[in-house]
Amino acid sequence: MTNTIYKESKEQKKLSFFDYAIEVVGWLQIVASPLISGIIVGGLAYLLIGNTGGIVVGTIIAIVALVLGVLYANRVWKKKGTMNFMSSVNASPELDYLEQGVDQDKRHTTEASQNGS
Repeated sequence: MTNTIYKESKEQKKLSFFDYAIEVVGWLQIVASPLISGIIVGGLAYLLIGNTGGIVVGTIIAIVALVLGVLYANRVWKKKGTMNFMSSVNASPELDYLEQGVDQDKRHTTEASQNGS
């Protein structure tokens, strides 16, 4: 990982320590998702296979998930930044209407009337 984020215009922006620390936290969150999934699938493989073979298969699945998570997190960091990615993933669509000045209750009644309810 480098200490820069590549923007769409290929300009490099130097990150402060705080910004870098925030990007690292986002990177860890991105890596954690496939890693946890791989650990669960690897644990299930161990329970189904059992013995030494199950340990080997489960460990291989977890390691592959870790490697894929690291590769994906690095690509996201270089492309648009991890916190930009995480904020778009965690964005709540209900909040999009607040910027347009549409009341939530009116939006739901309008959608219900359009659906014929």
